[in-house]
Amino acid sequence: MTERITIIIDDVNKENNNEDVFDEIESSPILSNFFKLLESGNLPEEFLGFPKDDLDLYTVFIKRKNKTYWVFNYKNPSVALYKVKTVKCDEDECDEQILVHQQTIMNMVPIEITAFKDYTLELAANELNTNPPIVYKLKVAVRSLRGIYIEELGPALAVEILDRLKDIGGLFSNETLAKEAIDTLLYLARFLDAIKFNERPLAPGIYYNPKRRVLEAYDIDMSMPSRDELREALILLDKITKTVDKPSWRESWPYKFGKAIKWAVVAGLGYAYKVYNEKRRWIPYLLLVGESQTGKTHSVGRVIAEMWQSPFTSSGASWSLYSLSELIASRSSVIVVNEAANLFKAVNKGDEEDNLFNLLKNAPEQYFFRIKNYKNSKKIYPSLATFVFTANMSAPKNEAIRRRFLTIEFTKEDKIPKDARDKFEREIVPQMKKLSAIGRFVFNFVKSDPSILGQHWTDLAELLIEAMYAYADLKIPKWLEDAKLEDNYSEELEAEKIEYVTTWLRKHFNDLYLRNVKKAFDEDADFIRNRVSYVLKANLSEYFYINDDEVVIFRSLLDAIKSDRKDLDIYSFKDLCNLMGWEYTIKKVRGKSIRVGVVKLEDFLEQIAPLEETKFEREVDLTANLIVKELAIQPRTIEELKILIDDNELILNAAINLLKEKNIVFEAEGKLVLNKERAKELGFDLLL
Repeated sequence: MTERITIIIDDVNKENNNEDVFDEIESSPILSNFFKLLESGNLPEEFLGFPKDDLDLYTVFIKRKNKTYWVFNYKNPSVALYKVKTVKCDEDECDEQILVHQQTIMNMVPIEITAFKDYTLELAANELNTNPPIVYKLKVAVRSLRGIYIEELGPALAVEILDRLKDIGGLFSNETLAKEAIDTLLYLARFLDAIKFNERPLAPGIYYNPKRRVLEAYDIDMSMPSRDELREALILLDKITKTVDKPSWRESWPYKFGKAIKWAVVAGLGYAYKVYNEKRRWIPYLLLVGESQTGKTHSVGRVIAEMWQSPFTSSGASWSLYSLSELIASRSSVIVVNEAANLFKAVNKGDEEDNLFNLLKNAPEQYFFRIKNYKNSKKIYPSLATFVFTANMSAPKNEAIRRRFLTIEFTKEDKIPKDARDKFEREIVPQMKKLSAIGRFVFNFVKSDPSILGQHWTDLAELLIEAMYAYADLKIPKWLEDAKLEDNYSEELEAEKIEYVTTWLRKHFNDLYLRNVKKAFDEDADFIRNRVSYVLKANLSEYFYINDDEVVIFRSLLDAIKSDRKDLDIYSFKDLCNLMGWEYTIKKVRGKSIRVGVVKLEDFLEQIAPLEETKFEREVDLTANLIVKELAIQPRTIEELKILIDDNELILNAAINLLKEKNIVFEAEGKLVLNKERAKELGFDLLL
């Protein structure tokens, strides 16, 4: 077999198929390397016993077991099982080996196989303490009624190839045998040294190669823009901030837009940033929430997508764990997920054991998003994308989730009128492709010195903004310069948690008071503060204990609070004490040393039941006037005033203290005396 290997196709097939198809089939390394093996004469066991009369230049075979062979037909693409049988010759009493067709399994043959060594999968696998999977891409010749055509399969795991074959119209007669056929062809290709290995990430996007220590871009145009191209893009951003000619809108929306733009200039490098910093630093996701018709999606989200040439079609309205996994592993850049309210409702309902909760919580700072067992193989979804979520809702309450997000909330002030939206569609949208100059500049600027990725992402954002405008020879606009990247979510969430705990405690004390105190004795408890004090001193709550002037709080309080709200982000009793400002210490209670919370009684009352200032102040002012009128007649003791005025003792004492502070009354010989001149000076009516 020394002549040039040529696949012979009959005239009928050539008429029905493009000659380019057959040129590709001829060039298959599997086919050529197989015949080189046959020519060598040094055949392993797997290739012995095949009848020589059935050999031609377009048939590849390998033994399955006993006398059964896999046969790959490159002339009429198919994979079939054949069996070698021995028959008696009529003459000379000889034995003859013949090939008998048993079953056709598939209507395709592999032309080219590429195995990817994807370092994103290697990083994710190392994080999971497992081996990285091998991912294949196949070019196959498929036979159908319309003729022979070439298709590509993958990238896919070996166990996924059969499913991908279905997607392109491939047929097989037996699924079990088809899986075996695929395993066999991969083994055969490896044996023949016919697999091409490609060391690169599978997904398009921007990467930091940890081996070569360079910034790389795959399947995305990252050519350096000209000065004019970048200038036009930055001028377009400024034009967007003038969409609405309304002072209140221009004092709010542009600065939120500026905050999103500052985030976006680094977000396209999100995965590269995470890899460069070995996960010590990472970029949070962006969450655009709030009122509808404020441009969260069609203005801000679209601008960010265009900056990084990302698809703008993803929707979170009908999310699933599978679709989210596929999405995050599909691109190493920014991906906008619209209408994500349903997704975050699911997160808010979850807890620490919830799968989605943990996946979203960990995704920004990990190399892997999810690992899935698929047909006895492990499929790894690397955490590549940096998400922008948009939703008409308030921000998620969970602190662990919020810590991974930069949240920008749009209010009614940010609403964009219909005429402005129409103008935006007419004048801005057609020019949005220009915005890719921003992402391209950022990529090339960082590529020239990847060490700047070591900065905190907010500092890196400021550096990139300055570099962009300097290159474009433009001044940074005020809406961008003044936009701040800090997120006050910690303070907001802490205040919300304190409010929840305080409200729960007020209800707890009030319920205990009403349950245990008869209405006849309710007169001195008009204020919740008095009720809390009564319940504590009467030892009616199992969660609290009075020790002199201190309130001792037991660990069981947290269990009671969380039984009413399981998703409350307080995970230990110590966290509860720190949140509420209670000392977390060891106390001996009823002869046993235990961990408790401790707080001064007055501080606890002020925290849990602060006086209702407006009502209380009115009551104090009224009582102060009554005291002044009584003392204008003659000095009185405090006990006498209690009888004469018949008011709440708390209000009476507050009124007396107020009058003392203003030097209107003073004590002399155990009685309160009125300073009439001072009282008149401050406008008190001394007439009876």
